[in-house]
Amino acid sequence: MTFPEIDVVINAAYGGFTVTREMAEWLIANRGWSVVREADYDYATRTPACRLIESRWGYGLPPGTRDDIAFRSDPDLVACVRELRKRRADAGRADKRDDPLHDLRIVRVTVAMEIEDYNDGHERVNAYGLVRDEDD
Repeated sequence: MTFPEIDVVINAAYGGFTVTREMAEWLIANRGWSVVREADYDYATRTPACRLIESRWGYGLPPGTRDDIAFRSDPDLVACVRELRKRRADAGRADKRDDPLHDLRIVRVTVAMEIEDYNDGHERVNAYGLVRDEDD
């Protein structure tokens, strides 16, 4: 059985994943993402619920979301990266190395699973994954 493919945003360079100011502003304006000022956010209780935290340094993510597959495969985030990368390509800036968006990639993940019988009644589940770069 093959499950639906999912697109996942990953960082393909040193420095780690982050949401840039441009990405945050796009997500707020185009997808209605909620923002809480850092001064109003309680890290201990992780409240109030929000998608982004705004601090004096820019926008950040609530704890536990930066490397979360559910967050990285969120259709809004994937659409944001696609749209902003397209804008850069249209403007002739797609290969600008000092642009944080340059290092973000969208990979398409396909997962297939099967149940294997050992011919003695014992079974196991095998899972296979295929990851392809969207640009390939």
